[in-house]
Amino acid sequence: MGILTYLITTTRPDLAFVVHQCARFSKCPKLIHEQAIKRICRYLKGTTDEGIMLNIDESKGIECYTDDNFAGG
Repeated sequence: MGILTYLITTTRPDLAFVVHQCARFSKCPKLIHEQAIKRICRYLKGTTDEGIMLNIDESKGIECYTDDNFAGG
């Protein structure tokens, strides 16, 4: 579950819902949860070319954007 959660936060947000549903049962997993995780892994293997792709533009250097509204204050 940890590796899948890491993938959600870094490159594969499309898996957030299904991984969350499996993580809910990590304290007392059943066979169906194991099968769901295997299915997620098969999906990942078949879609290695999808996800968030970051293309670096060397001419711009590092750009950083923030939301500095400080809760409307």
